[in-house]
Amino acid sequence: MALAPCKECKKEVSTGAKTCPNCGVKDPTITRTDKFLGLILLIGIVGVVVYACSPSSPPKESASPAAVTAPASTAPAAQPATEETRPNFGFDSNEFRTRFNSLAKDFGNGWPIQRPFTISNGSKKNTWNHTIAETPMIGTVDKQSGRLESVMVTVTGGDNTKTINTMSLLLIVGNSLTGGDRREQVSATLVRLMKKAMDSKDADTASDSVGNVTISATLIQGMGMLVAFTPAQ
Repeated sequence: MALAPCKECKKEVSTGAKTCPNCGVKDPTITRTDKFLGLILLIGIVGVVVYACSPSSPPKESASPAAVTAPASTAPAAQPATEETRPNFGFDSNEFRTRFNSLAKDFGNGWPIQRPFTISNGSKKNTWNHTIAETPMIGTVDKQSGRLESVMVTVTGGDNTKTINTMSLLLIVGNSLTGGDRREQVSATLVRLMKKAMDSKDADTASDSVGNVTISATLIQGMGMLVAFTPAQ
């Protein structure tokens, strides 16, 4: 019988034990690293699916050429901050919805965003929210120009199906904002930043840019992980 140290009390227990007989912790030999390795495997599966939906792959029979190639269109440059406007992606929420749907439609009927976002007015910025596959997504909108400022996705625990759905959502959002031609870079950056955020002991934010988009990941104790997409500075 294989033995391994308990992640809590460090005493040796069977690798198949559901609870530690010494301290009572559940899954005593399964660490955050083990769980993340499983997550990477799931991301790889999702990456194959997103690859099939990307502009560089042959269009599927059910997809029209125009819909498949839409994300590859030249993306407007992110707008710098001025007195009148905050940093934004250079397009509004309707354009984001169009880009998102051109990729999301191949994931099933529940994925495309059927109706325009309902914009809520705030004191400093406007917002919208939408939930796909039990994963909430929030967008912030510049009050003056109506252009999209950021998209945030909350990542929480769940079974394999939910994990795959969450990673699918993150990849679709990232590809929609970057124009759809940086698929592998978006996927690799998400994996690296999420791992870095999970390994942080002080809940530090891990961030990096892909094209004109900055991706950041922050582990929030007791809530999950917040992944944000903002214009690169």
